[in-house]
This record gives sequence, C-alpha cells and structure tokens, in this order.
Amino acid sequence: LISLVIIAMYVVILYIVTPFFVWLPCVLVTGYKYSEGFVESFRLIDRKKNGIALAIAFPLVVFNVIQIILKVCFGKVFVPVKFVIYVLYFVYYAALCFVVYFDLTDTERMDKKRKYY
Repeated sequence: LISLVIIAMYVVILYIVTPFFVWLPCVLVTGYKYSEGFVESFRLIDRKKNGIALAIAFPLVVFNVIQIILKVCFGKVFVPVKFVIYVLYFVYYAALCFVVYFDLTDTERMDKKRKYY
C-alpha cells in the first residue's frame, strides 16, 4: 500500500512539474519576462502533456531500476555510479526541454538545417 501511495505521489508531482518544463526555453529563446514565460509554457504544454510526462519519467524509471539492481547485487550503490547517473539526468533534461520547446512551437532548429554551398 505504501508503494502505491509513493507511486501516486510521483505521478502527481510529475504532472505538476511538466508545465514548468518548457518555461526556461520560453524565457531564453523568446526573451519573455518570467511571468510571460510561465503563461506561454502552460499554453504550449497543453497539447502534449502526457507524452512530455512520459519523456520526463522514462530516465527516472530506468536509472532507479539500475540503482536497485546494483543495490541487490553489491549491497550498495557506489558514489561514482550515482554521480554519473545524476550527470546523465542533467544532460538529458537540459537537452529535452529545448527539444520539446522547439517541437511544440514548430520552430526550425538551426543545427538541423542542411547547408548547401
């Protein structure tokens, strides 16, 4: 019963955090003020909230399973492994928030353009 409550809390927190996920790109790319960025991010995220929530939750599930396996096999999760996992979290979420923003706004990414000379 306790694990179901914890999973339900994770799902609720995930749906609370999801609209804030594209707030930073809204502020940095468009130059909106912070409050305008919040309004814009809530407007943008409305279309694909479930898919974005899954994209946010997927690495959490995968890395938690890895940590559980390490805990069962070795009795503890080593600090360097946790460090690598948290670095991967940061890199994944930093890239994902901008990719999601560009996808939601249908903005063409400059790094994807083919250059013909």
